[in-house]
Amino acid sequence: MTRFQELQVQSDEELIATEKEKRKEIFHYRNQIANSDKEVKPHFIRERKKAIAQILTIRTQRKAKREG
Repeated sequence: MTRFQELQVQSDEELIATEKEKRKEIFHYRNQIANSDKEVKPHFIRERKKAIAQILTIRTQRKAKREG
């Protein structure tokens, strides 16, 4: 099962929690970059941003199904 399919089976509450977690991770990585604590590889942030985009897509699709 791909990550997108794994996200699709999550409930709305789980998706919101996952989104918050990913946003916190991005914040943490950006702080590490700013403070030069250690080198953060760019793909770490890119992967989290992609996951957030997928979550937002799923939530938008579900909202459209409910409304229309």
